[in-house]
Amino acid sequence: MTGPPEPRDRAMPGEAGAGSAGAADGNGKGRSRGGAAAPGPVPAPGTRADSDKSEPPAAPPKADASAEGARGDPAEPRGQTPGQGQIPGQEQTPARAMARALALGRERLAFAEDPVREARSLLAHAAGVTRERLSLLGPDALGPDALGPEALARYRALLERRSAREPMAQILGYRDFFDHRFEVTPDVLDPRPETETLVCAGLEAPFARVLDLGTGSGCILLSLLAARPEAEGLGTDLSPAALAVARQNAERLGLGGRARFDRADWFDGIAGRFDLIVSNPPYIAAAEIAALAPEVREREPLMALTDGGDGLGAYRAIAAGAAAHLAPGGRLALEIGVGQGAAVAAILAAAGLAPAGRRRDLDERERVVLACSLPKGAGQAPFEPLEPHIRRPK
Repeated sequence: MTGPPEPRDRAMPGEAGAGSAGAADGNGKGRSRGGAAAPGPVPAPGTRADSDKSEPPAAPPKADASAEGARGDPAEPRGQTPGQGQIPGQEQTPARAMARALALGRERLAFAEDPVREARSLLAHAAGVTRERLSLLGPDALGPDALGPEALARYRALLERRSAREPMAQILGYRDFFDHRFEVTPDVLDPRPETETLVCAGLEAPFARVLDLGTGSGCILLSLLAARPEAEGLGTDLSPAALAVARQNAERLGLGGRARFDRADWFDGIAGRFDLIVSNPPYIAAAEIAALAPEVREREPLMALTDGGDGLGAYRAIAAGAAAHLAPGGRLALEIGVGQGAAVAAILAAAGLAPAGRRRDLDERERVVLACSLPKGAGQAPFEPLEPHIRRPK
């Protein structure tokens, strides 16, 4: 899984209820990152700042200036779509089309944390270009048809989907995570930026064999293997659909020869020992599910969000089998939800694992607990904050 933070940690940037470190904290049903989408009613995490927050080009004057002034933005009059309502005889240039489209998106996506950023991403997707290209080069450089009627019709359809609180990653079909782009479907947890802290922690020391429990999209395992060309790994999950997504991501990244994916419930059926075991297990308590954003609670796999109990069940299961699957000196790295550090460290210590410190994410929240198979030392290793997006181990 990738990123079970607290109820406010589980939403992605630009989604309702998003916190500064991700969406609501939680992952799977205690054992995997894939599964059926969470059911339930609708109520009302990234940490990476968007580099493209510039306002869209100013829209041309409208026929009804008084209506526009009342709104205070360049959006089209209500009931009209981009390209309609312009002054008779005025040319519909790509720049004007883009301004009107973004104004419409800002209005329709007002519930999002960053409506303009999301609208720009959807408009770029409809035009068949990257958001960066659309922002840096501008619409005029894309050609006369890039933002033509067909592209704008696709854009309006995408806005409808996002307005229905479908997650951005599921609409676009991917999420950028660590150094790569991963396919995302409703069968897997949407990779969160704070989970990159777990990848960085795994890369702090060499490893030849790595096990990823509850692999989901495979983003954690594949990011580790891409950074360690000599290593091989195994990813497990209870969801066959999630495993299919992980295999596709491995093949697309050219890692299919070094990554294997099997269906398993934690350590059941797993043979051999590993230098590194990682997991982003389901850690949202069942009582917190109702508070999650609709994008998370209703659109992501419930099994990848909660263990159905207190949010610590997955850690108990992992702690019980970790020692028997760690090589001598092997390391265990687990993502945790906010406020779970002490409880998870205690669970691992009770299972005979030596404490090896904790790591913070960019929001200065404890995000990863480390342990190893060495005999217990004098006590827990000193707390060492890690800058996951800056100090990436080589």
